[in-house]
Amino acid sequence: MVEVVVIGSYCHDVGLRVESFPSPGETVFGSDILESHGGKGSNQAINVRRAGHSVAFVCAIGDDAKGHGAVDLWRSEDLDTSLTLIKSDGPTGMALIVIAASGENQIIVSPGANALLRPQDLAPARICIANTSLVLSQLEVPTDTVVEAFRLARIAGAVTVLNAAPALSVIPDTLWANLDLLIVNETEAQQLTGCTSNDYVQLCALLISRVRLGVVITCGPLGAIGINAQGELIRVAAPKVEVVDTTGAGDAFVGAFCSGWLRTRDLRASMQLGTASGSLACTTRGALPPSLLPVH
Repeated sequence: MVEVVVIGSYCHDVGLRVESFPSPGETVFGSDILESHGGKGSNQAINVRRAGHSVAFVCAIGDDAKGHGAVDLWRSEDLDTSLTLIKSDGPTGMALIVIAASGENQIIVSPGANALLRPQDLAPARICIANTSLVLSQLEVPTDTVVEAFRLARIAGAVTVLNAAPALSVIPDTLWANLDLLIVNETEAQQLTGCTSNDYVQLCALLISRVRLGVVITCGPLGAIGINAQGELIRVAAPKVEVVDTTGAGDAFVGAFCSGWLRTRDLRASMQLGTASGSLACTTRGALPPSLLPVH
């Protein structure tokens, strides 16, 4: 039995630095090319495992060097890779990450095999999901696959956590129906609600009506704001850090948040752990910090 099942993506990341992001039609010089492991699912699965929880990762990769390298990474991180699927009809996903001098980033993802992870591919994971405590997913894999994963989780009584990224304007009702905890940033919250307001309280109030246990909106350097099932608003400030690269901050937040929830079942405590981890992730380059973040 594993504590957490993650259904998500893997991408081989290629990052480069620029002084500032180019305008449309503009060419700028880049430097410091870094190739690394990424993908929201993989990053979050590893962050949960590093926080001390057993994790099974359900993912689709290509039958290529980058995919096999990902499996080596997961095994070195002690993830259960028995549910990893190798697809012969698509390459391993890739992401191009451009990082400005400010530490902010812009990301373009080519899904590759991630787009080939289908609901029927979850059949081998049924027993694992039936015996887990928490099922975590994102939106870098097909939505109908996430719907099926959360349906199985609800039957099993496992807590479901969705990091609704990248943002979609519409999440199907069949996914909302089995969603316990939602984690989004401001842009994702606006797209899900159709509300352009920058009022985090209003966005929280709109979203909590669709989920069972709580909503969290991450606010970058401002920390995070959340609302629990009782309607209590929770604000957590982010510690001040020297920002090097924000690429892995959201995934570090989600991984630590899930660890906090498993330990406490408390939204505030989980947000505090997530905010600390996300802030520390900004102090090093790449989507996946090279070592365990000292958040405990």
